[in-house]
Amino acid sequence: MNKPFPTRIMLLTWMVVFCMALYSVAPALGQTARTRKKSTPATAPDPTTQSVSATSIARHLPANELMFIELRDLGGLFSIADQVFASEAIQEAIKSDPKSPLALAQHYGTLLTTLGFPDKATLGKMRVGAAVRLELPRFPLPAKGTKASKAPKTDPEPVPEIVVLVEGPTAESITTLATAVTKLAETGNVPKKGALTIGKTKVTTYPADNSGNLVGTAQLGKLYLVGQVPALKAVLATLSTGSATSLAATADFQLVQNKIGTDTNLLAYVNTKAIGALVEAGVQAYQKFQVKTTPSGKKKIVKTKEPDTAEFVVSNLSRYLGLPSLGGIGMGLIMPSADLSALQQRFFVAVDRKGKGLFPILADAPNVTLHGAAVVPASAQIFSAFGFNHVRLYDETLEFMKEIPAKNGPTPAEAVAGAELGLGFKIRDEFLVGFSGEYGLAFDLGDLSQLTPDKGVNEKDIRGVFYAALKNPGMVQTALQKIRAMVAAEQKKVNTEPGPQTETYQNIEINQLGEISLAVLDDMLVAGRTQDLKWVIDARVAGQTLDKQEAFQKAMKSTPANSMGSYYVSENLPKAFLEMAQKETPPELQSLFKTAKTAPIVGHITHDDTGVYSDTFSPFLGVGMGAALAVPNFLAAQRSANRATAMLMLRSLHTAQIQYAAEKGEGNYASSLEELSRNAGFDPTAVTMQNVPKSGYLLGPIKVTPAANGQPAKYSVTAFPAVKDGLNRTGTDCFYLDETGIIRHSGSPNVLATEKSEPIQ
Repeated sequence: MNKPFPTRIMLLTWMVVFCMALYSVAPALGQTARTRKKSTPATAPDPTTQSVSATSIARHLPANELMFIELRDLGGLFSIADQVFASEAIQEAIKSDPKSPLALAQHYGTLLTTLGFPDKATLGKMRVGAAVRLELPRFPLPAKGTKASKAPKTDPEPVPEIVVLVEGPTAESITTLATAVTKLAETGNVPKKGALTIGKTKVTTYPADNSGNLVGTAQLGKLYLVGQVPALKAVLATLSTGSATSLAATADFQLVQNKIGTDTNLLAYVNTKAIGALVEAGVQAYQKFQVKTTPSGKKKIVKTKEPDTAEFVVSNLSRYLGLPSLGGIGMGLIMPSADLSALQQRFFVAVDRKGKGLFPILADAPNVTLHGAAVVPASAQIFSAFGFNHVRLYDETLEFMKEIPAKNGPTPAEAVAGAELGLGFKIRDEFLVGFSGEYGLAFDLGDLSQLTPDKGVNEKDIRGVFYAALKNPGMVQTALQKIRAMVAAEQKKVNTEPGPQTETYQNIEINQLGEISLAVLDDMLVAGRTQDLKWVIDARVAGQTLDKQEAFQKAMKSTPANSMGSYYVSENLPKAFLEMAQKETPPELQSLFKTAKTAPIVGHITHDDTGVYSDTFSPFLGVGMGAALAVPNFLAAQRSANRATAMLMLRSLHTAQIQYAAEKGEGNYASSLEELSRNAGFDPTAVTMQNVPKSGYLLGPIKVTPAANGQPAKYSVTAFPAVKDGLNRTGTDCFYLDETGIIRHSGSPNVLATEKSEPIQ
């Protein structure tokens, strides 16, 4: 049976995926770092679009695309591929089997040219983008004045529509590419081609008739389009009306792109506003009309009655989740230098933290302290700490519940009030406020040395606990005692199994509530099975906790001050997977493991006024290739952001000093940050910067010279990275500021800046 043309015509998409795969495994396979030059943008900026997003191929797409992915630097990928194939490990593998696909793949440039594609240099200057949109099914709605209409025999389903765009350096390069793709597709038995005109653009379609979902191709100068015809129509409509309706011109896309970095080699974007609108449209259709089956078996579309509780929740789900407060989600991959181990990953979620709903609540989280590591045993291989505003979650959920229509019984809000009466305390004011908002998880997976694909982790060996940091341990203890008493009373009423038990272990009281036990350790509430709590208590008594481990301290010492979540995976876990992969790898490919390294996996989630970030600097496990990386340097983007924040802080400090001298100081400057905070509006969160890092930087003491003998007052202060060396350094520069307002820098994290250092222009 012949393969349909849509599979063939998507060859270009497959090529992109192949390049992305190389891009991902390159760090794991590369042995030497060779300098590569960044390829220039594929096209000159389009003057009709805003400059920040002009280079993005998303400027050709309509604003309501749901998802978008862009590969911006094919030349960089080719450079990485060349380095990978030149590595000793790959060359040894090729020598062991000269006829292997790997041996053929190293000549990919020649192969592409033989197939008629542009040469590597030209392909390297191209940009590739792909987008997905979705059309809701259209029900035949009841005619005016009627109650029902015929429903389709099968329920219609939303159909995703995909389009791939390739932007080249010249129109000729796109013509060559289009010809090569068409010829390659025609090597098989291709359905007869057809043609149609969309606007003024000629589109080639497959198949020729209108049966099925047509796939089309079109060429417009430096742009080549492949995709389903409805998606092509939307793109061509955008191109004909100008950039005002393009995805790249939207404020949400620009914000996400800027936060992730305009120099990302690969950008993925989720359009939450468009998805939210789609959800709302679907919910409205559900609310107004439903498909019902009559007693005779026929399907009819009928209008729904007044919404019940379930329908209310469904219709308001988008609002409760907080979709209207989301402005887009993005992910970027960055190769900032020739170092193949420096692959950077950054996620960013644009969210209005003051908005309503679940997502804004999660984004409005307290900063974590990682204090939970003080009660986690050193043997734990996985540790995570996260924060969220649990009191705000309770308040907004209660407000939402008040709107739910009640039928034949108490409203949800009344049910909460009844529960509080039975508990004997107020859930919010006598329980929730006792927690700080920081929570965490820790797991020990047992012995991983015998891990195999067929024999995974033994569930009996797994130990794990959940912890919650407390602001008021006494309040929480009192509430737990009341909960235990209530549960015991209820069980006694129905004459079931014995009520909650209490056990004292190592002078710590363990409260058993069914299969889950609770214990308060200093200012931590720890939950888990009884044997897991004893595991925690034993480690704490012996002083063998995670926070005392050198590997953990090194990995987490550069935790950002605004971290709302951090995670750590012990080196033992990636090491076990690496060893497992090595056992399963054929002998001829064992050379791939020569340069393989393992290290802890570390990541942080941070937030600012615009949204939430997630930066991962961790070893990449090439499971199929059996290789791994050392932890890359702390994200260059994060260091750059730290540097910018430090300079902003210094400018704010100078402004405060000028105000202080003009008012409170009577011509003299303040000698402490506390004075500036109290009297000149200086940022109160930065008054501890001489001892506690803020965004990776510390401040030196403020040196003040009072006005005397006709000479004006003077002051000076320095700023420097909290961690100056190693993988987790937090900055690349030191700064000096004085009464002139000029910021000077040393250009090195290890050299303090002075009044003689270079000024920052």
